[in-house]
Amino acid sequence: MNTIEDLRTTLASRADQTGAPVVARTRAVRVRIRHVSMRRRVAAVAAVAVAVAAVGLAVLMPDAERVPVAGLPEEVKALHFTYELADTEALEIGAGQEQIEVPTPGGDGNWGVVVRGNGLETGAATVFINGEPVLRIKGDERSALYPIPFRAGGHVTVKVDDAAGGGEVSLGIYERTGAVAGDAVSYAGKLFPATYGGARLIGGEFGDPDDTVVRYWFRATGRPVTVAPVCMDPTGTFEVRYQLDGEDVGSGDCSEESLDLRTPELAISNLWQPGELSPGRHAVTLVATRRDGSTRPPEDVGVLMGIAVYEEGEQVDLGAMDIDEVTEHNGRRWQVDRVMPISKSRAFSTEVATGDRPALIGFQACGRTVTAYARSQGSSRRTDGSISTDSAGGCGYTVGDELLAYDTYDVALETSKDDLAAGDDDETFDGALVVYRPVD
Repeated sequence: MNTIEDLRTTLASRADQTGAPVVARTRAVRVRIRHVSMRRRVAAVAAVAVAVAAVGLAVLMPDAERVPVAGLPEEVKALHFTYELADTEALEIGAGQEQIEVPTPGGDGNWGVVVRGNGLETGAATVFINGEPVLRIKGDERSALYPIPFRAGGHVTVKVDDAAGGGEVSLGIYERTGAVAGDAVSYAGKLFPATYGGARLIGGEFGDPDDTVVRYWFRATGRPVTVAPVCMDPTGTFEVRYQLDGEDVGSGDCSEESLDLRTPELAISNLWQPGELSPGRHAVTLVATRRDGSTRPPEDVGVLMGIAVYEEGEQVDLGAMDIDEVTEHNGRRWQVDRVMPISKSRAFSTEVATGDRPALIGFQACGRTVTAYARSQGSSRRTDGSISTDSAGGCGYTVGDELLAYDTYDVALETSKDDLAAGDDDETFDGALVVYRPVD
């Protein structure tokens, strides 16, 4: 698309103006992308059987005529998006340790994986993406969808341990469609979701491709609000100012990302917080200006601008800061389960038993750069570590490692070696360790 008219025509042809919810005030777009099946590998069954016998593993290759596996849904909703089943694999459990291994899908799609057990009894099935464990089930459980964090290359493996003979484990590869899960303000492949973490969408507005001002009026209840602006200008011609009730409150650069209408993406690239506003009507405004200072509207470029307002959700007090009680990570929502304060420590450790649900670790560190590690007692595998860097001697907060179900982890927070080597008088940090559990 080379001209503003091309862009206007394309957006208009994809927009669905009918039946849009009033609160959204949106040009709603519900684009269903063409379903792209994963390319299947071709291999002779006899040759595979010989290779498998040599290594003692049961590795199933995709079969172009295999029917969908029972227990794997055709459609899955994960956070703000909808995924459709693209391919399946099934493994009948025999004696010993067994696994399924398939290549990750290629192309430009967004993919996820779901695993389902049938008759595993006390056995466990663990999914690995490029060698890293990402989820685990037992018995007849079905996992939530886990997004594959890259678009080409690599492999997905399901490893089965201690399962009774006669059971089965199924693997489903899912592709994200153009359908949006839940109400949202959406336009041109960008969307402000109905919820973002624990925050609730009040509403928002997108502009036309030649608009340089987008304004949204909303009614505040007295609770804190967060504003999400988006400005996309592939030419790098424009920058933006943010206004609240006509007063400038900030500025920023427009993204030089190109518009992609095939699959929806979150429009939330940054957030600013007006704080607690008095109850009543307020306006947030996004103003785009050319970098040369002129206010001429776009002529032969398409600028996509939008702004949305969210009412903040519940907060959890960590002492030095508040955090959202609900956060988003790896395709699902997580809620704070418990908080463990840390006082004047160079190294802090604790044990976290996950039980039948995974856990997510977050941590606050004040005064020092701190790294968090989690080591599985079941496999002795340690995570690479998540780092929280304080801000000019202040405090930082990081959402770090996800801990698989059916395991116990030793979680440790350590002051960085650089800080220790400096030999400062006070080498300790204050903070808190936070354990999240899935909301659903």
